[in-house]
Formats: sequence, structure tokens, C-alpha cells
Amino acid sequence: MHKEAERIAKGLYNGTITEGQIDPTLTKLVALELRKAVIEGFGKDLHQLDYGTPDYKKLAQLEKSIYQFSGAKNYQELKSMSLALKDARGLQREFSDFKKEALKIDNAYNGKNLKTEFDTAVAGGQMAAKWVDIKQYEDIYPYLEFDAVIDGKTSDLCRHLNGVLLPINHPFWKQYYPPNHFNCRSTVKQRSAGNVTQQIPDIDIPDMFKTNLAEDGLIFPAKHSYYIGCPPEVLRKAELMRDNIYSPLPRTQLMKKNVYVSNLADEKDVELNIKLSRRLSEYNEEVYIRPHGSGIKNPELQLGAQTGDFKTNINTEIKKFVKNAIDSANTQTTNIPVIAIPSDKYNKELVWHGLRSDLTHTNRKKNITEVWILLDSELVKLTREQIEKGINLLP
Repeated sequence: MHKEAERIAKGLYNGTITEGQIDPTLTKLVALELRKAVIEGFGKDLHQLDYGTPDYKKLAQLEKSIYQFSGAKNYQELKSMSLALKDARGLQREFSDFKKEALKIDNAYNGKNLKTEFDTAVAGGQMAAKWVDIKQYEDIYPYLEFDAVIDGKTSDLCRHLNGVLLPINHPFWKQYYPPNHFNCRSTVKQRSAGNVTQQIPDIDIPDMFKTNLAEDGLIFPAKHSYYIGCPPEVLRKAELMRDNIYSPLPRTQLMKKNVYVSNLADEKDVELNIKLSRRLSEYNEEVYIRPHGSGIKNPELQLGAQTGDFKTNINTEIKKFVKNAIDSANTQTTNIPVIAIPSDKYNKELVWHGLRSDLTHTNRKKNITEVWILLDSELVKLTREQIEKGINLLP
């Protein structure tokens, strides 16, 4: 990361990088390092988990948290470097002097601090995975016992909490569920019964750790100093730097092929897309629900080598709806519009007219190669050539 710090220092000095920005390269480098720690602690990565399961949801939360934290950290680092552009007298430093100061700042952020953050992220990942299991088996094992891992490295803070046994839903765990400080190694043991602690020790832990990070889906506390004064748009920008990772949906008996969902799928549409993709899989189609793009809405699906997009919400007469669906898909550079039509809206002749009105000229809607009509109990596939030649295969 030393090389990236030198590049940033040069950019700040010549004005190509300014305070208030974040550097995508360094932000992502830090995020990937901390993500590695979370995966080490959690024990699994997203692609190894079925989409939508409790483990998946928790790890997806942690991943967002890591990228937001890395963005906030980079924001504060660049702010600190910017302040170093001038010396104690308020005069502009020579670049050689500024570079030395900037590298000292980077070493503070990404030297010892990063090592501490890595170790904390491993512990956070472990305790988040444990929390998922705790909630899953809460009816059978309704108690938790604090385990401070007593040895020569145990902090006084956690040592005094060792052995505390309370119900899982006790307010104590909202504040003292580990980790309780940086480099915390404490854990908990789930119990079916035991002697409930009557006198809870009054232990003062750092304010920012007075929370159950695992329950909140965080690795670092929301009150961490990096977040102070950091604009929300910085956190959002950093979150969007996550890599695309596909995870399979749990298979049902009717599904003949897998459906995979990106961790970057459009949150507004993903539930409907999952529902319709399951139906496509029942017709022997493997479906990937793709990442959500910026700007114009991008194709939501990958169908083999081609892109696809669901078209639903019929709020006009059916012929116009079909035509609009094709127009929209073509604008999105979609190859296969998948038009879902319920039986009470379906009319063979009007659907066919809608298809023909847009796809009878080879120089129009060139992105469209096929049109799939998803009916209540049938999937009809029509090639562009069949539509152009008037071969009507609609039921």
C-alpha cells in the first residue's frame, strides 16, 4: 500500500485529488484485506452459501460494513494528508517534506492500525457466525455464558465478565456480546440451562463497543471515529466497490436448473426476479440474476451467453404492453425480453400483433434475438427469425 500512498500524496499536492474524496484503489485494497479477515473468521464466503439463508444474510451485511468502514477510513486519511500540505506556520510545504508527512500518516492508518483492524475483523466474523447459530438454536439452548478465554493475554475488562450466564434475550448481550474492544478474543458458550447470574458486574467498556455488532451486522462500531463527519455518499460509494459474487438459490423439487443471485443485484426488484427465475428453472433454464448497474437500468438476467430482462406490471392493453416491453429491452441492450403474462391478461392475437409490430424489420430493435413469453403454465420461446417470418407458435 506504500506505493498507493505515494501516488495519493502526489495527487493531493498537484490538486488532482482533493479533500472530501476517497481513492477507489486504496479503499478497495483495504476493504479486500479486511474482507479476507471476515471470511477467515466467519468460515465461509458468499459463493459457498445459499442465497437468502441466515448465514448468507449475515455475511452480506458484514461485507457491506467492511466496505463502508474502508471508505470512511480512506476519507479520514485523505483529510489528514490534506491538512499536512501546510506546515505549522501555515505555509505550503515543499513536496519532499509533504511526502514524508503523508507517508507517516498512511503508516498510521495502514500499518499498525490495519493489523489491529484485521485481527478485530477476524474476531467479528467468528462472533457473527456464532450469533447466527445462537439464534437458530435459541429454543433448545436459551442461555449464553461469557467466556473470556482466560490466559496471560486476557484483558481486565473481559476477565471480570467471565462466567456471566444470562438468557439470550437479556439486555446484557446488547452491550457485552463480544468483541468488546480492539483485539478482543472473548467468546460465548450457548447453554440449555445453568445458574443465572444475579449480580452482573458493572464493567466500563469503550463507548463505541457498547453494542452487539453481530446482531447489527457490523464488524466495526457505528460510533468509530472514522465515521465522524464522513458524508453518507462516501459510504455508499465505497459500498458499490464490492466485487460481484453469485450465490445459488436453495433448490426446490420443481427446479430443474440452478438460479444464481448476485450480491449486487437490485434490491428493489430482487424478490420478484427470484420468483420468476425459479419459474424459468422449472423449464430447464439456468439463470443468473446479474449485478445492478448505474445510470440506465441494465439487463437483470444472464441466460446462457445472452442477457435477459423480465417485463411485468401490465398497466395498459396487452398489445401495447408487449411492444413497450420490447422497446424497453432493446434500450437496455437486452437480448431476450422475458414477458410474464398472467392467464387473465393473455390474448394470443394481441400478443402476436405486439411482437410483429416491433420485430418485422431487421434494421429495428437490433439487440433483440429472442422473445420469451412466460405464461402461467408454459414458457414459449420465439426467435427473432420466427417472428419476422410470421411463424406464430403462441398457444
